[in-house]
Amino acid sequence: MAAVAVYAPHEPTERPAWFQGPYQEALEAGAQGSSLIVGGDFNCALQEIDVQPVAGARARHSRRMVGAAQLQRVTVRTGLVDAWRHHNPHTRQPTHYSYHGSAADNSNAAAAAITSAAAAAAATATTDATATAHAAPAAAAAAAAAAAAGSRRAQGQPTAANQATSAGRIDYVFLSADLVEEGWLQKATQHMRQPSDHRPVVVKLRPPGMPLLGQRRWRFPTSALGGAAFVSAMRESLSAAVEQQQQQRPRNNPAAEFEHLKQHAVTATAVIMQRQKMRQQAELRRLRRAVATAEWQQREHSNGQTQANLQHAEQQLLDYEVQQRQQQQEKTDALYELYADGPSSFWGARLGQAVPEPQYISAVAAADGSTVSTGSSDGVAAAGSLLADFYDPAEGGLFSRHPTDPQQQQELLACVDKQLSPEQQQQCLGPAGDGTITLEEATAALNSMPRGKVPGSDGLTYELYSTFWEQLGPAFVAACNFLFGLEGALLSPQQRLGLITLLFKGGGKPRDQAASYRPITLMNCDVKILAKVVVLRATPVLDSVVDSTQTAFVPGRDIADNVLLHLEEIDFLRTQQQPGCILFLDFEKAYDRLDRDWLMKCMAAMQFPPGMLRWVQLLLAGTQGRIVFNGGHLSRVFDIPSGCAQGSPLSPLLYVLAAQPLAAKCRALQAAGEVDSVSMPDGSAAPCSMQHADDTTLHAASRQGVAVLEATAALNSMPRGKVPGSDGLTYELYSTFWEQLGPAFVAACNFLFGLEGALLSPQQRLGLITLLFKGGGKPRDQAASYRPITLMNCDVKILAKVVVLRAAPVLDSVVDSTQTAFVPGRDIADNVLLHLEEIDFLRTQQQPGCILFLDFEKAYDRLDRDWLMKCMAAMQFPPGMLRWVQLLLAGTQGRIVFNGGHLSRVFDIPSGCAQGSPLSPLLYVLAAQPLAAKCRALQAAGEVDSVSMPDGSAAPCSMQHADDTTLHAASRQGVAVLVRKAVQPFCAASGAKLGVSKCQGMEVGTQQPFVGVDPATQIPFHDTAMHPIRHLGLLLSATGAEPHAAALFTQRLQSITYRARL
Repeated sequence: MAAVAVYAPHEPTERPAWFQGPYQEALEAGAQGSSLIVGGDFNCALQEIDVQPVAGARARHSRRMVGAAQLQRVTVRTGLVDAWRHHNPHTRQPTHYSYHGSAADNSNAAAAAITSAAAAAAATATTDATATAHAAPAAAAAAAAAAAAGSRRAQGQPTAANQATSAGRIDYVFLSADLVEEGWLQKATQHMRQPSDHRPVVVKLRPPGMPLLGQRRWRFPTSALGGAAFVSAMRESLSAAVEQQQQQRPRNNPAAEFEHLKQHAVTATAVIMQRQKMRQQAELRRLRRAVATAEWQQREHSNGQTQANLQHAEQQLLDYEVQQRQQQQEKTDALYELYADGPSSFWGARLGQAVPEPQYISAVAAADGSTVSTGSSDGVAAAGSLLADFYDPAEGGLFSRHPTDPQQQQELLACVDKQLSPEQQQQCLGPAGDGTITLEEATAALNSMPRGKVPGSDGLTYELYSTFWEQLGPAFVAACNFLFGLEGALLSPQQRLGLITLLFKGGGKPRDQAASYRPITLMNCDVKILAKVVVLRATPVLDSVVDSTQTAFVPGRDIADNVLLHLEEIDFLRTQQQPGCILFLDFEKAYDRLDRDWLMKCMAAMQFPPGMLRWVQLLLAGTQGRIVFNGGHLSRVFDIPSGCAQGSPLSPLLYVLAAQPLAAKCRALQAAGEVDSVSMPDGSAAPCSMQHADDTTLHAASRQGVAVLEATAALNSMPRGKVPGSDGLTYELYSTFWEQLGPAFVAACNFLFGLEGALLSPQQRLGLITLLFKGGGKPRDQAASYRPITLMNCDVKILAKVVVLRAAPVLDSVVDSTQTAFVPGRDIADNVLLHLEEIDFLRTQQQPGCILFLDFEKAYDRLDRDWLMKCMAAMQFPPGMLRWVQLLLAGTQGRIVFNGGHLSRVFDIPSGCAQGSPLSPLLYVLAAQPLAAKCRALQAAGEVDSVSMPDGSAAPCSMQHADDTTLHAASRQGVAVLVRKAVQPFCAASGAKLGVSKCQGMEVGTQQPFVGVDPATQIPFHDTAMHPIRHLGLLLSATGAEPHAAALFTQRLQSITYRARL
């Protein structure tokens, strides 16, 4: 989207050539692949209806019509629509008046000024249009309106006395026709009066399909603090409220009094601003009545005095309006000083920073795969409920308390060897010495808080507290200390309620999934001031209890130290040719999953005093949340019994303390000789762990050294409550006794790894195969009607998960992007959407295209293991990785378990990948990659007539989601080539077998399914009326998804199409 600001020549003779020359060239340049918003002073009327000539003259002879024909031709040629006329087809309303022979336009100096201002506005609009998809239209429209309004010196308004008056609509905002046709244009108006000789044209745009926006919640109007009258009235009102509380007998508790005082601030703000508004409106009405009276007198008794009276009344009205705007400007001066040079998308774009993602949520996915649109009131309510479900502990959401192991906690806490000294404990209790806070502490905390932040549920800002701290500060301190001294006390309901705003993470994540958003809690400013007091007390002592290997949120430490230490270690080991390994860990939802009881135990183990623990408990106890989305919609309220809110100044400090036992445990393992450490230049052992908040790395001289920690990470990632294998041992047992079992497990694995031709033990190689009925009307007495799921021993699956954790990060580099399963960062929805988009594109463009849906029979079970090893070798996986895979697959056996415990005989399993192993999905994806590569090679060689994408390039000729594979070509002949030269050789090489009775195809252009035996491939295709085409669970037809299925993806398709167009 591009914006063009216009100031046309004021000399009539210059306009025709200018419209056909520079103006048309500017439009054609701006329209390259973009929609246009064109606005400004054209000094020309487009039609006679837009001209009001002087008395006795004809509109067609007006100088304002000079250039109209040329402007009309350029407008039609470039596909522009007059926005105001589109909404007001029959209205006559000039935007500029001339009288006493004045020219229709200003001086050349004024023209240069407005051209410069308009150009700046156009630049801003273009930048904002790029920066945020949903905010762009408003910004662009504002820029265009600013260009139309101009900044010229007032020449007065038309009067009844001035009979030599002419007028014309010469200020326009034009929009590309596609914007109007798609429903972007919501409103087009002219301002009734402006301290200028032109009436500004204002256009409101809104993207089609944009979600229904919520009502903006109340926030304290910070700009009001720029008005001395408001500040004085507010201070007087708050002082009176404080005095009334002090005189009240009996006194309420201080916490209740402070809540009442905050509510008084809200009410007083509304009352004072309403009074000011009423006074302004009363004065405005008085001045307008004076103008009306003067106009009547001029009409009835026209003479020099009545003319002077009218001009005087109009000038007073104009002066008042200018004064009001100046006062408004004064109110915003302070805000400009504070925030105008802050980070913004405008400056970010010029510094090469990534454009921020739009934050509006168009649809939310439900657990059953359906989606709920936020385009209606009912949809908003349902979406809010789904978003709340994702976090609500009552629904098993993210903020649930997760199971913890008390024994593991005790073992970790036993390693904590750094505690506070008595002097440091006293520091944590504050100047009063008893834990209570002082006004000086609270003032320092307030002064350290950043301004311009969005407030919490009460709407009160730091700016309000800072301005009226003399009235609010003592009450705040008294309330906090009252609750501190009250056993089992809680903050008020409003203080405990956080509004959770959702920030889209980007990176290609699905926008309809709640997990794709980062929850940031908007907390009340008074709560954050109290939290900052606690931070200021604790920060000075952190260095003594937190390992130096933690570089986040501890004074004097820096993220650069962490990065440099890693770089130095790598460089040292490389130059000295010494062995070394680094394992990079990721803790999922680290802040949100933190157990609060564990946190308190950690702080107690470090001997933080009870007074400090009491403040932390008060800030965390009974917290609740409510999702706020799409401008103001609110979900239901839910409890938050775990985690540290991302948005509290205290949370980073608390997380660092909760993570310290991990560093202490790693040091203990190193000191006990269980980790072979990297040697530093002076011969001492390098740290075996490094942390920056939750970003953690483990360091050792060998994989064996890392192995204990690596196996621990694998064990911790495994789901609990699963049925064990033939040995009956569960993950819970391994987790509880890992200190005893872990080193022996690692030693056993490494021993077998180094022994040529070794096998796992017979029990480790034996899988119990449980049979799951597939359903779908299949005969229950047929073994083929059941899916074999292998119950493997937990120790074998832990080893398999170690291999997965090593291999997963590199899959993206060796597996085609057309494979959407089991590769980090890829999603099944991408596969489905690409099929729907291709079908829709071919259908709407009436282009030929065929899609063949393949079914590989028993895909995992038939996979040839030698083929798998050859595939991994071809991708240059190292011998060590191949050795682990061979160890896990070699000599496997199975035994059927059925009807509660009956067992069959034991039999060998020389092929396939067990459905039940965490490694099997990864192995299948690698084994299927050569099929995708062969299809690409055939396409590159021109043997396949490819489907053309909108940009003219060839669409992929194959798509995969694990074993679900589709072939794509412009004709059935092209599909047949792929089957003969890629699929059939793949089956012969890998052991795969096509389930020909389940393969289906469609000709998208003719909307015909494949029926009958295909002569080229010998695949018998069934009538889709009896066997509808389903792809990854979605019912398809040659016209796209069936209506009830397509509804699942409609909103996301609209979002993708919209972003692509921008």
